Amino acid sequence: MCQELGKRIKKLREENGLSITKLADMAGISKGFLSNIESLKTNPSIQAVEKISKALEVPIENIINMKAVSQELDKEWIELMMKAKKIGIQKEEIREFFHYELWKQSNKNDLF
Repeated sequence: MCQELGKRIKKLREENGLSITKLADMAGISKGFLSNIESLKTNPSIQAVEKISKALEVPIENIINMKAVSQELDKEWIELMMKAKKIGIQKEEIREFFHYELWKQSNKNDLF
């Protein structure tokens, strides 16, 4: 888990063009702690992961289980999200909707 998590955080940070120092400041954690997470030297608490996800403006589910999220969301969903943002739907509303859709998909498999 620690290795996967550190790699995901680093990937998301780099995709957002953020330095370790900048992301650490935004998340309210130390640069050394973030560096240790990314270099797979420490396993962060769920509270630290939550701070990082908020700083990156991504749902915590994306960090904890990025593969599941990317498999569930196809290009049409991503396009829909971009259109929603253009018409003024707030990011948090979009996140809640996606979270609900993922939950619905996972429970649909359990029902059948």
